[in-house]
Amino acid sequence: MNFHRSDGAEVITMYRNALKNGNKLLLVENHVLMKEDKSHFLSKPDVAYGMRNRPSEGILEIEFRVYESPKDGKFCRAAVVPVNK
Repeated sequence: MNFHRSDGAEVITMYRNALKNGNKLLLVENHVLMKEDKSHFLSKPDVAYGMRNRPSEGILEIEFRVYESPKDGKFCRAAVVPVNK
């Protein structure tokens, strides 16, 4: 998408500027811009972050490593399940 002012001048967005300057924050984890195969990209380990608000415990922050999903087509499955003692 390109943006132009009423006088026809192009507006350089933060995205276009980062792309033009090879900003690592944009490129490092972007398989499309780096022309990396999607399957290969998704097979690499990554870090996930989540927050849960539990009435009895308050807000919990969760950070964990994630790995390639099994090829069985079941995307949603139990992962981190708290155990009450």
